[in-house]
Amino acid sequence: APYRKAVFPGKHHAFVGAQRRNAGNRKTGNARSYRKLQGRLRKNVCASPDVLGGTYCLTRYDYYFVFAFCLALCLTACEYDNYDGPECRFTGYVTYQGKPYVFDGNKGVLKAVQKGFGKNDGGTPIRINEDGTFAQLLFAGDYYLTLDNRQYPFQFADFNSLGAGIGYDTIPIHLTGNTERDFEVIPYYLIDSVGFDPLDEESTELKVTVRIRRNPDERLPETLPMVTRAFTYVGINQHVNSATTLTKASRPLKVSDEVTVSMRVDLSKYRDATYYVNNYRDYLYFRVAVELDATYVASGYYLLSDLYRVDNVPYVTK
Repeated sequence: APYRKAVFPGKHHAFVGAQRRNAGNRKTGNARSYRKLQGRLRKNVCASPDVLGGTYCLTRYDYYFVFAFCLALCLTACEYDNYDGPECRFTGYVTYQGKPYVFDGNKGVLKAVQKGFGKNDGGTPIRINEDGTFAQLLFAGDYYLTLDNRQYPFQFADFNSLGAGIGYDTIPIHLTGNTERDFEVIPYYLIDSVGFDPLDEESTELKVTVRIRRNPDERLPETLPMVTRAFTYVGINQHVNSATTLTKASRPLKVSDEVTVSMRVDLSKYRDATYYVNNYRDYLYFRVAVELDATYVASGYYLLSDLYRVDNVPYVTK
């Protein structure tokens, strides 16, 4: 096939000639000449004529130059693009009646939003842990605290709802350093009198009883969403929430005042590899969760009980 005029004709013609002689040696079986010319060809790597408009043989020094250029470019980019990280710790508790409120640590509720020129920010989510604590690193500046636009099974005393689907009030804060602030919630229902039967070697189920009652707090509206289901969530550690792998039992309900519920958890599921692999623990942790009418409360947002530990769990399999 014809070649275009090379950038360096001398090198180009020498290279093409070597290619042709090498092909001839291979056909005639001149192995020694073939190997010798093949070694000479490997010393240079030639760029495609279609790319450069001619043939240019790259040497090792060309590769060194390209590598040094790319390295310098990367170092320069890092120098100009890196900034100090956020240094202001915004911490606090979600409380009820002055005590930390038990929360589903998998769900987003609180967020910090910045406004201003060039900012199109949906907010920085602030995760609330199971024990009601939260901690978030933020940059120094002015923020507005608010809630995700959902309906919850509790009210925040500090955030007034603007209406279903509209959102909530905002609270302005100015961060110049570490800041602590607590927020009070008022749950629609209270979960108390949680009990369970002790286990022994003959046990095959964990029986849990719980009382669910309407919160008499006068700050709540007269009409509340109904309780539609109760769950017993069982896990292998203290992180028992809707995000963890769980063994669970449930009981459908339709209650708006008070009810005492019994639930039974099949202990063979606690040993099932579908939930936990090689689970030989002789203890478990559980919480009771209460679901309200999904017409008025966002799906997946529950009221939770305190955490309980049960010992002497037998090894039960089906």
